[in-house]
Amino acid sequence: MASEKFHSYINYIILILFPIIIFVALITGISEYLDIFGLHIHTPDYLIFYQRDWTALLGGQNPYNYWIGPDQLSSYYPPGFLVFGGFYFFHPLLPKIFFCLVWLLTAYLINGIAKKHDVSRKSTIYFCIGLIIINPMYLAIVLIAGHYDVVVGLCVLLAVYALDHSEQIKSGIYTASAFLLKFLGLILIFPLVFKKKKINWRLGVTFIAISGGIYLLCYLLWGSSIFQPIITQILRVPKGGSILVFISEVLGFDVGLILPYLFIIGAIIAAIFLYFRNTDTSSFSLILILCFLMILPTFYVHYGAWFTPLAIYWSITHNGKLQFTIILYYIGALISGLISVFVVVWAGGVFLFCITGVFALAIYFNRNKEEVEEK
Repeated sequence: MASEKFHSYINYIILILFPIIIFVALITGISEYLDIFGLHIHTPDYLIFYQRDWTALLGGQNPYNYWIGPDQLSSYYPPGFLVFGGFYFFHPLLPKIFFCLVWLLTAYLINGIAKKHDVSRKSTIYFCIGLIIINPMYLAIVLIAGHYDVVVGLCVLLAVYALDHSEQIKSGIYTASAFLLKFLGLILIFPLVFKKKKINWRLGVTFIAISGGIYLLCYLLWGSSIFQPIITQILRVPKGGSILVFISEVLGFDVGLILPYLFIIGAIIAAIFLYFRNTDTSSFSLILILCFLMILPTFYVHYGAWFTPLAIYWSITHNGKLQFTIILYYIGALISGLISVFVVVWAGGVFLFCITGVFALAIYFNRNKEEVEEK
């Protein structure tokens, strides 16, 4: 059994990891610029898309409408992403270092949540912290590639955690932050606002006020180009582990033609279902995120950072359920990646679609069927 001291030891380990991770992040980042030790770490998003947009912003250009060559798009990302350009102004690798700090902060908060819920089994604590610190996904997407999706995952965790503690305004702030960083926040708002037979109005109003205010400001600065990323994401060519790769390449059906309508219909159905059946915020938040990923035109490994902290939090608040299932899911996701690389892309996508669906069903059948008293 773990004592309070054990949680403190975990925090010490996280603190010790801080300089080590920053050093590795700098080395892997610098290697792209100076080719130190002959390293060739390929980080296209950070080195191409991120820096391109930040450079345009700092140069006084519209990040959503600037010339980068024929058949190429300007920024793919919501306006919240541009905030990281402030770090980039001081040093090209400072945003990546910040993402690494958020990664460690997520582990620290998970440990604190486990402590507050009196998690005493060492195996459970190892599971909670290990799935963040030594998860190969995080090592690849944060430490090497510098993806900012880890920030989105933290916002998702804090949004659900705040609502579970009856802090609607805080939850609305975190949900708006997730939306302004990645459009996932628009999906997350449904299970947070629509509870069984009630609507969390303060949360919804906070979300709309912040998101709407930022988009209004950006519209005044850059016009309608601010909405281009939304259209781009919906109409993207299927890639990665998306099931739509199989549908388009094997079945020959262009699902992109109906995808916007599917999102609208799905949102309406979700709102109605959640209003009458949502008794467990963390369960339905996790389920909706997984379902959203299952129908996205693209499904890349760094998207896993959106829901991993929430999955750990779900397990903590549901008496340690499905720990082995969650680990199996990540092993399965790794296998799907290997299938995509060494066999055929669409086969890996089909496998990932199936295990994600099974994971979502496992969460659904292990949800709290009766509403738990908010703390």
